Amino acid sequence: MKGYLSHPLNRHLFIVDNIRLLKALDNDTIDLIVTDPPFGKGKTFKRDSISPPLTDEEREQELEYLETWRVSKANAQDAGVVWPTEYGGAGYRDIWQWQDTHAEFAALVEQEYPAVASLIETTRLVQRPRLAQRSHAAGNNRPSQRSYDQVAAYLSYMAVRLIEMRRILKPTGSIYLHCDPDANSYLRLLFDAVFGEDNLRNEIVWFYGLGGSSKRYFSKKHDTIYWYSKSDDYYFDKPQEPATSQRMAGRMKGMRDVWTDIPSLNNQAKERTGYPTQKPVRLAERIIEASSRPGDMVLDPFAGCAYAAVAAEGLGRQWIACDISPRALTVVRRQFNKFRYSVDGGPVIIRQGDISQVSLLAEANVTVCGPGQLPKRTDEDTEPLPPPLELEEPDYAGKLFERREMLELLLEESGWIAWCCGYAVRRPDGSVVETADNFHLDHIDPRAEGGLDIITNRAPLCAACNGRKGKRSITLRQLRQEISSAGKLLLEESGWIAWCCGYAVRRPDGSVVETADNFHLDHIDPRAEGGLDIITNRAPLCAACNGRKGKRSITLRQLRQEISSAGKLLADRLEDLPDLAKMHHAAARLHAQRMAELGLLEM
Repeated sequence: MKGYLSHPLNRHLFIVDNIRLLKALDNDTIDLIVTDPPFGKGKTFKRDSISPPLTDEEREQELEYLETWRVSKANAQDAGVVWPTEYGGAGYRDIWQWQDTHAEFAALVEQEYPAVASLIETTRLVQRPRLAQRSHAAGNNRPSQRSYDQVAAYLSYMAVRLIEMRRILKPTGSIYLHCDPDANSYLRLLFDAVFGEDNLRNEIVWFYGLGGSSKRYFSKKHDTIYWYSKSDDYYFDKPQEPATSQRMAGRMKGMRDVWTDIPSLNNQAKERTGYPTQKPVRLAERIIEASSRPGDMVLDPFAGCAYAAVAAEGLGRQWIACDISPRALTVVRRQFNKFRYSVDGGPVIIRQGDISQVSLLAEANVTVCGPGQLPKRTDEDTEPLPPPLELEEPDYAGKLFERREMLELLLEESGWIAWCCGYAVRRPDGSVVETADNFHLDHIDPRAEGGLDIITNRAPLCAACNGRKGKRSITLRQLRQEISSAGKLLLEESGWIAWCCGYAVRRPDGSVVETADNFHLDHIDPRAEGGLDIITNRAPLCAACNGRKGKRSITLRQLRQEISSAGKLLADRLEDLPDLAKMHHAAARLHAQRMAELGLLEM
């Protein structure tokens, strides 16, 4: 890359879950992202081997790198690596499960990017009837919750990565993302929420021709490539193609957004790797030439087949590649060799059938990095995502659900658990009772204009949180934040804040009102022997938590644990609650002061 300022991460291949690399890159450092992620097909792709078959030397090299990085088969998942198969298989699992992706999604997205969170939650509702109908047609009248959530789980996985990709792009940068009809409509909405709908530059149709056909529908012969820029100040050098009209015969014209001149790879193609969804290098070359200058930095965060890295090298661009599997080590080396680049420098052996020959290739020395060798951030996060899209609520002609039916459907979606705090009706063994009793139907956003009573704006609340909310016009997100923030510290000792969950009577400016109204006095331990009504065994509860506790003989600690485990909230919220030992000492001091006032104790 002579003549250009070299980036310290140029020609780096990272073997790790790409979210870890993306989080480690600085803001505004990447000129172009070209990537071909999993498509969310809900299938497992299998191949007996990459092509040609994996050699013992290649397998040994993969294991040597893993040993150097202290990654074993036992800890590979924690390290963010997929352990490579022994037989060289190029298969991969494109099936997404909510429990696998939601924690990562919730930690980054739900609070900071509500537009993205709303899109994904809506996807779960949209997919339910569609998948239920498909499952019924297949003879299964009750599909699993897991199947409902596969698309939403896939979008959750992609959302956290797209947010990071946008952050690391330069203001002049662009992203091209390859997808097919299984997920492209959902990805388009996700892109709009992350990059802004005004930054969609093209929806490119890649017509590839090869593949099977069906008598039941038109042959599926295209994929979609979404091109979004980070801003209006993006770089673009429009490619030219031969004109087809008689008037412009023999002349060139600007390329259209339907590409028909690049075929997909057949089984005999030289650059074929064995990956069933591999894209040709020519495709990446066209994109890179159009949206980057020589010397620019190109990133491919899903680089299993190395098509973007090979194209970037050939066009004089710098590049960073990342893949979760160490098999990418072998594939990158092979692909670079096929295009006459040596990843180590010096001669390599090229096999063609039964013939092997030694060839001196151009150097493209690649630095391979493992999970513990990520770059260090040197900056801070910048601006948030674009504002949420202004979407009109649908105008339904009548009621689609009765209240009870709506309540039961929404509870079924959440596993019969309240959306506010995670409360559920449970049996003595802890298992959940599938009942809508003790739940209330409330608005997710009571201020939304129009369509307030449609199912997409309703949520099941437990009786306690419904009482906590009362008639206040607050959203479900605000209510959950109020619950999750539960805790600071008899009322004056705790700053006039309930000991159960941190509730306080507040003024409009947020300051606390010094009043005992709306509080209830209850036992810290109702099972304590003797002295139940002395101040050292009493605690002020808010009306909501007092209702939650009811007549159950549970301790304050158990009640607080129940609250702290609420819904999707983090257990470490317990650390924010008043310390029970300190509260006990404070109560003992108040008890002693009152006895002294009555002349029953000398102080």
